[in-house]
Amino acid sequence: MYNILLKKVIKSNDMLDLSKNLKAMDEFIKQSSESDIFYEELYSDIRRCVPEQNGAFHIWTGDEWATAYILYQWIIPFFNQWNKKRLVVISNYLEQKYIPAQGKIICPEMVRELLDFIELKYGFLSKLARNPIDIFIVNNTTKSYNSFYNFSFDLYGDVHDLIFLSSMRDTQQVTPEFVFLHELGHLIHTRLIKKGFTVPVSFDFLTSQVRMFKDIENDETLAELFCESFALAAFNRTPYEKYVMLDGVKQSDRDIISFYFFVFMHTLEQNPDGTLPWQDILSLFSRGTYGSD
Repeated sequence: MYNILLKKVIKSNDMLDLSKNLKAMDEFIKQSSESDIFYEELYSDIRRCVPEQNGAFHIWTGDEWATAYILYQWIIPFFNQWNKKRLVVISNYLEQKYIPAQGKIICPEMVRELLDFIELKYGFLSKLARNPIDIFIVNNTTKSYNSFYNFSFDLYGDVHDLIFLSSMRDTQQVTPEFVFLHELGHLIHTRLIKKGFTVPVSFDFLTSQVRMFKDIENDETLAELFCESFALAAFNRTPYEKYVMLDGVKQSDRDIISFYFFVFMHTLEQNPDGTLPWQDILSLFSRGTYGSD
């Protein structure tokens, strides 16, 4: 029976299906006289089912995504702690967070295309993907937002990046392509500052130059603004501009935002923690003393 339930967990179709299958596994283990052994066996099987990663990123789909999700979202961030309550905690979390898919969802091919695009434009992966970025394409809609970025620290203090790309809640207001770039914006400021909702010091250039950005002081709002700006800058004046649904942003402001991120991304190697002010990174850029690309 255990192997049948394990196969169902591995082959879960989406987050709600995974929730149901984890709950069934938990009920079976609780009723067993060897529950401790089964919990340990499940822990080992989850780790065994996740293939070793190569490259700057991995898109989890098919029969790999469910066990990879449990491992990277629920085991590694908690320093490999595993206990009898974990399955129910995961199952309840998924039930509370997700609903059936409502709108458009990005495809793996477009994710790869956009990563290639920002690598060519900014050297994004070369500069930021010190560990593989784990990208999950989730065939559900979240109750609160379109997609989200999460991070944790491993035993060695390195940042582990997780991006969850869901079915859109409101396709009239945003595109899945823009949302993906937005989540990569969160990866940028988290990689530099190593905590959530803190933007690089140089971002005050945009808050002073772009009228609609002025007088914003809330850290969380600034972080979201940083991510929206990164996505806008990446797509500005390119064939991908059609994915930007920000009609209220003037073209002149879009160009200022694009200039900021071009300078910012090309001076990352001299500004690895995001603490240099705008004038310093602009000076580095103007002198050509930045990176090797």
